[in-house]
Amino acid sequence: MNERIYQAFDAVQADEALKAKTVAAVTERLQARRPHPVRRWAAVAACVLVLAGFGGYRVYATPTATVRIDLPQTVELEVNRFGRVVEATGTDAAVCHQTYEAALTAIFEDLSTEGVTVAVDGDPAQCAAISDAVERCSGGRAHCYGWGGSDHENREAQGGHNGNGWQHRHGKTQ
Repeated sequence: MNERIYQAFDAVQADEALKAKTVAAVTERLQARRPHPVRRWAAVAACVLVLAGFGGYRVYATPTATVRIDLPQTVELEVNRFGRVVEATGTDAAVCHQTYEAALTAIFEDLSTEGVTVAVDGDPAQCAAISDAVERCSGGRAHCYGWGGSDHENREAQGGHNGNGWQHRHGKTQ
């Protein structure tokens, strides 16, 4: 059977010009399908930039401290590790993406109430800086306290808390 197939195809002949033309066409198609190294590296670089952009945004948008200002309507500011307000609730002031000092100044600017209670929670070093900023920006009209789960060990070490989760930042209860 194999012999008959070989004999049938032995009669098929192609001249050298046709063979060369076929080889050239196949080679051209193979080279056209291969991406250039520059294109490949450009695609890899674009993917890295997109992933870095999402990662950077996530770092920027993650709050590391919360500032709660008790007014007739409670105001909460979520502050990221760069000292920028990433979320604000309970205020009409446009304070998102401003520094926390600028946001606190904008909130206390129109406020005439004395004895405002402000609670700060989050990263201890950042909370200390925010507490100092609250006192500066409020002109002494606000009392700053630590509150929340991350400050729990400090509350116990300083003598407990006042029962509602708030404690003065210097260890005095309200």
